[in-house]
Amino acid sequence: MNTMKHTTLILISLFFILSCATKNELISTVTEQRLESFSVSDGSGNLIQSVSIIYNDLNKPSEIQANSTEGDLLNRTTMEYTESGKLATIKNSSDELKYIKTEYHYDDSDFLVKVLSKNETESILGSSTYINDEKGNPVEWMSQYRRGNEKIHFIMEYDDQGQLIKTSELDEKEETIYYSVSQYDESGNEISYTIYSPEGQIDQQLLSFYRENVLSRTEIRDETGLILYKTVYELNEWKKPSRITSYNQYEDINDYVEITYDERGNEHIRKSFDHEGNLQEKIVKEYDSENNNREMTIYDEKDKIVSVTRNVFVNKPLNMTEEEFNALVFTF
Repeated sequence: MNTMKHTTLILISLFFILSCATKNELISTVTEQRLESFSVSDGSGNLIQSVSIIYNDLNKPSEIQANSTEGDLLNRTTMEYTESGKLATIKNSSDELKYIKTEYHYDDSDFLVKVLSKNETESILGSSTYINDEKGNPVEWMSQYRRGNEKIHFIMEYDDQGQLIKTSELDEKEETIYYSVSQYDESGNEISYTIYSPEGQIDQQLLSFYRENVLSRTEIRDETGLILYKTVYELNEWKKPSRITSYNQYEDINDYVEITYDERGNEHIRKSFDHEGNLQEKIVKEYDSENNNREMTIYDEKDKIVSVTRNVFVNKPLNMTEEEFNALVFTF
């Protein structure tokens, strides 16, 4: 299996995670502050884009508007929710992007069973169907896209703790294209992810190592066990990475990242370097008294400002986890 295949699998997995984010029963997570708007300026201070977020009575995002420097509407995304608070529809339209509506359908147990993508004439562009177990874990996922008549079919298996332990991709003849197996430690951390051929031969493996439940090293190995890539996480007193270094199979440094934090443990400066130690990018984050990231400045390899993002938070509740919010707001 080549690198492109693995990249495709990772993208599919990310889409799968986002699509199924609402499948299980809702966990009430309410924060007392929420992002109301943000703006992006270039290195000279010229406004590039401003984005405002409108919330509904459920304290969930119901509309996202992106405007140009002249104030013209660039993009508008609206969200509707079910009575239980799960996503029902997302509508996205702009001058540059075609209208797309995504519908989320649930069964009597409020588990996600179907996702439909439609155009402005309500024609179906793509669909995903999920079959779930009694806990709401998807055990089968089938997707089809009109363009190219692409089809995706996965079978999933779980252990007694509800952890995904095996995923198989099937072709149109219901024959296995590949399958992957995950193993976990006693704390629930995934320690190995192995991709197998239909014959059961190892194709590639990702191993993860933890220190006191914090990721400290990952290795990607080929079918012979040779380490192709390795990433090492050096942790500080807060058990947060202060340096992340990636190595190739010859133990040469590919690149590395250095991270510093403020006195409250918030990430303050992140610098990315190439294998020779040359600066590639620098990101500086500033926070308010509530630890909200109010400003983020990106610098180029010459340490010149590329862009500045300013966030505005208000003292109003957000009935959504940070992960759900970020996936919903910053995906569109």
